[in-house]
Amino acid sequence: MSSSIDERFATFNEQNPKVLADLEELADKLVKRGRTRIGIKCLWEVLRYRYLTETIESHGTYKLCNDYTSRYARLMIERNPKLRAVIELRSLRNQEEPMSADLQYFADMLAA
Repeated sequence: MSSSIDERFATFNEQNPKVLADLEELADKLVKRGRTRIGIKCLWEVLRYRYLTETIESHGTYKLCNDYTSRYARLMIERNPKLRAVIELRSLRNQEEPMSADLQYFADMLAA
């Protein structure tokens, strides 16, 4: 059975604590320079450039797997809520969004 992206992220983050620390450092520098929007993918590519061979590879061919950027953005905001104002979060693909009342009404009608 394959592991979920959340499980793979947790393993990678545990094996590579430097990644989170470096992302937080980069974000902090940009906020101090007055940036009001920060793209997690931009920070990710800076790190990828900085240490192509320093991380412990946990899956895939890249040392820094793009699948983890959304999880790191959420973790950074959880650890520093002030980042919520500068890092935009989008819905995660693997998590179902709650249905609006209108959609739920039609889903219930079709199910009946």
